[in-house]
Amino acid sequence: MSPQFDHCAHNAHPATWIALQQLVSNPAETWLTALNFWSRVDRKGPDECWNWSGSLVRGYGRFRTSKHAVDIASRVSYALYYRQPPNERVVCHRCDNPQCVNPAHLFLGSQRDNLADMRMKGRARTPNQFGDANPSAKLCWDDVNVIRARIKEGHTNRAIAADYPVSEAMISRIKKNDCWPVEEGPNQ
Repeated sequence: MSPQFDHCAHNAHPATWIALQQLVSNPAETWLTALNFWSRVDRKGPDECWNWSGSLVRGYGRFRTSKHAVDIASRVSYALYYRQPPNERVVCHRCDNPQCVNPAHLFLGSQRDNLADMRMKGRARTPNQFGDANPSAKLCWDDVNVIRARIKEGHTNRAIAADYPVSEAMISRIKKNDCWPVEEGPNQ
């Protein structure tokens, strides 16, 4: 049987709720699991992030809580430290670092609370995040202006892309104004 993986960053599958409940209710198992768990954590000062050094899925640590259950490392940290499983609640990060498992940085909330926290901190991705507003942008406006000048000079997408950390498809999107809109850029 394969481990239970939930693909949401915070909410675990109900099978993992059972595993965490059994974990926190069995002192001997808790002690052994805690030793195994904390050996994979880069512990620092009490106010610093304690990053997970084990396996990651989409930036979040994963930890096997039983033979058939895998949970998110921050959820396991919360359960081990507070001696209660989060169950259907979301374990949120005050530090916004998905690898962090420092219990001082974790708090329980609903998915709505987590999304509101994300929006309040300006981390929400919206469909209209073009140019510098896109947190994944690999170019700046100066780069885009040079790229547009090279396009006008007749350079190929391949030749331009070779000089930047982007694909030929991105150069094509810049050429078509699908991203990095002309009206928003400086020096236009």
